[in-house]
Amino acid sequence: MSSDASTDSEVPFVHKVLGGRLAYRDEFPYQVQLQSPTGHFCSGVILATYMILTAAHCFDRHNYKRVKVVAGQYSLKTAVDDHDDGTEQYRKIEVLIKHSLYDMSTRSVENDIALLILNEELEFNNVTQSILVPTSDASFDSNAITSGWGVSEETNFDISKFLRQVDLTLHNDSVCDEFSDRYGNGFDSEIMLCAGGSGKDSCKGDSGGPLTCIHQSNQSDSSIKKYVCGITSAGPLCEHRSEMPGIYTKVSYYHDWIMNQTRNIRPQYNCPKNYFQCRNFMCIPETSICDEFNDCADGSDEENCKRRCSSMESIKFDSIRCDGVADCDNGLDEIDCGIRNVTLIANPECSPMLVECDPDFQCKLLSESLDNDESSILSISNLQIFVDGKEFRNDVLILLSE
Repeated sequence: MSSDASTDSEVPFVHKVLGGRLAYRDEFPYQVQLQSPTGHFCSGVILATYMILTAAHCFDRHNYKRVKVVAGQYSLKTAVDDHDDGTEQYRKIEVLIKHSLYDMSTRSVENDIALLILNEELEFNNVTQSILVPTSDASFDSNAITSGWGVSEETNFDISKFLRQVDLTLHNDSVCDEFSDRYGNGFDSEIMLCAGGSGKDSCKGDSGGPLTCIHQSNQSDSSIKKYVCGITSAGPLCEHRSEMPGIYTKVSYYHDWIMNQTRNIRPQYNCPKNYFQCRNFMCIPETSICDEFNDCADGSDEENCKRRCSSMESIKFDSIRCDGVADCDNGLDEIDCGIRNVTLIANPECSPMLVECDPDFQCKLLSESLDNDESSILSISNLQIFVDGKEFRNDVLILLSE
C-alpha cells in the first residue's frame, strides 16, 4: 500500500498505527474497517446501528459507493485464502456526509470529519457496539488509546493482520503548538487534539479510527465509560516519529454538527436491545442511565434518577446529605441527620422564622414571627428555606405548635 505524497506545506494523512500491543478481540467493538476493492484503507467508529464516524480525507480518493463497511472483524484478510473471523457484518454506504468546510485541495487537517449512513442497520453484539460521543463541554484527563491495523516494529511498515492498540498521552496546547508549523495550516486547539510522539502512535496511524478516552463511571468503582474523543487525522512522517505527536479531530467540538446533520435521520430508527433512546433519538447503553454523565446531551438519561450513593466521592455526598430530599436510592443521604435548624424567609421584607425540626421535618417554631397557637402548613413555593445554612428543597414543612 503506497503512502500519500507530502510536501513541506502539507501534513501527511496517516494509515497505520505504530507500536503498541495486539488488542483483545472485543476490546474495540466500535471500530470498523473501510474496504475498497483493493483492500483495507481506513477505519471508522460506530455511533449508531446505522451511522459511522470517520475522517473526511478517507474519501478524497475513494468513491464511497464502492466502499464496504466491515464491523466485527478482528483480523484483516491479507491473502486470497484467508478466512473470515465468523463475526463480520458487511454494509454498503447509503449516504456520505463530509463537513462542508473540509477542503481536500489544501490537504489541511481542519474539519477532517465525515459521517457514513449505512444501507442496512448493524446488529449489535459483543464484538459490534457503538461508543459514546462526548458533548461540546466534555473534558478528559491525559490518558487515551488509539487503535488500528498497524505496524508492530519501527523497521517494519507492513500492515498488521490483527487489530492493535497504543496507550497515548493527550498533550496540552503548549506542547502541540511547538509542532504547529508542521501541521499544514497549524494546530488549532479548538477543533484538534494532539497525542503520542516519543516513538508511539503516529508514524502513519490508522486514518478515521478512534482516539478513545476513558472516564471512571460514577455507577461503581470498577465501571468505566469510553468516549470517542478523537478521530485519527494526521501524523508525522516516520523519520519524525520519535518526537512529533499525531493530530486527531476533536469530536466534542463537532458534537452539535453530528446532531444537526442527523436530525432528520435519527427518528427513523429504534434503539437496539439494552440501549436507552434519548429524547433526541440518540441511543446510549442502559448502563449509562443515571450515572451523572449527560451522555444524551439533552439530559434525558439523567431525569427521574435516584443516585447510587455508595460509590460517590465524599465531597459530592456531603453536598446532598441531610437536605430533606432522598437523593440516594437507599436513602443513605437522609439517615442520622438529627435535629435541624431551619430558617424560613417569606420575602426580603419579612423577619426570618426560626424553627427546629426532627429528622422527619416535624418542626417547632423557635421565634414569635408567626402566630403559633395552632399548627400551620406552609408551602415552600413562596419561601426561601435554609436547613443548617443550606437551601432546602422539600415541598412542605409542617409547623407544630409548642
